[in-house]
Amino acid sequence: MKKLLFSISALTVVFNYSAKAQSVTDTLYTESHYNVVCCYYTVPIGVDTILVECWGAGTNGGNGRRVGGGQGGGQGGGGGQGGGGGAYARSVINVVAGSTYPYKVDNCVYSDDPFGFIELITSGTSFNNKQIFAESGSVRMGIGVGGHDSSSIGQVKFSGGGGGGGGRGGLGGLGGHGGGGGGGGGTKQNGGVGKIYIGGKGGDFGGGDGGGCQGNGGFPGGGGGGGDGNAIVGTPGGKGGEGMILITYTLPKVSRTTDIVNHLSITISPNPFKSSTTIAFKEEQRNTVVKVIDILGKEINSQTFSGKEFVLEKGAMQAGIYFVYVMDNKNNKCIRKVILQ
Repeated sequence: MKKLLFSISALTVVFNYSAKAQSVTDTLYTESHYNVVCCYYTVPIGVDTILVECWGAGTNGGNGRRVGGGQGGGQGGGGGQGGGGGAYARSVINVVAGSTYPYKVDNCVYSDDPFGFIELITSGTSFNNKQIFAESGSVRMGIGVGGHDSSSIGQVKFSGGGGGGGGRGGLGGLGGHGGGGGGGGGTKQNGGVGKIYIGGKGGDFGGGDGGGCQGNGGFPGGGGGGGDGNAIVGTPGGKGGEGMILITYTLPKVSRTTDIVNHLSITISPNPFKSSTTIAFKEEQRNTVVKVIDILGKEINSQTFSGKEFVLEKGAMQAGIYFVYVMDNKNNKCIRKVILQ
């Protein structure tokens, strides 16, 4: 008899047992600054339809300058222009349970052009090779421009707001004034256009207030506030809000003993279990693969087994639904739900 003992990563999501269908939302986000994060999403077992919501990233606000136009995100006297907000897009799509789908989450779009005239045309946040796509904000001729709904892809789309204009310099080109507020990221509505010191609104995700680094754009997708210009040195613009993806789906009702695949005779008892359960084979096994998979379709443990039975112990597992995947050396398979109470 072999014992299989394993623990779950802190990043693994475990759902408690319920007799009712459950609605679950997964969040995909960036992990580093000024970067595009590209990964793969695994569809949970038992799920065939998902709602995907994408937000593009916002651009940074323009730097304030002592004399003349603001840098980076835009010009406009002593204060920098506000950055553009990211667009929003969503769709309900059909998927294959257990399959992986590529995604990219855009991060803050940053320009360090010293004159504020750079054209920074970016991509955006996407799921499954742009099946759903939300354009990020951009910088065009020194002006923070929101991501467009017309350039985004989805059943529902909203534009991000444009950055507000920077305040003009004082007499003789000395003391600069307030930076422009960043544009709001698109969400339930189109993102608002920022004003001086006031970030544009976009549902719950507004742009940053003008005034420099503290005027960062709201998350997700708000444009950064423009930096102040002053008599000593202009302050840098605020950082744009990062993009994000939300994936919402409904887990099926729990069946206590039904096999998803049944080409191999096994018994798992008890099921549900509290501390351990025994997985028994009708015949002696040699080099049979045994895997444990969580409700998100992620493999937790895989072993090659020989014998007639082994014990699956609770270990560090929390109460929830798991799947035991078994394949013998003749490629006969069985996948069965197990419930830890």
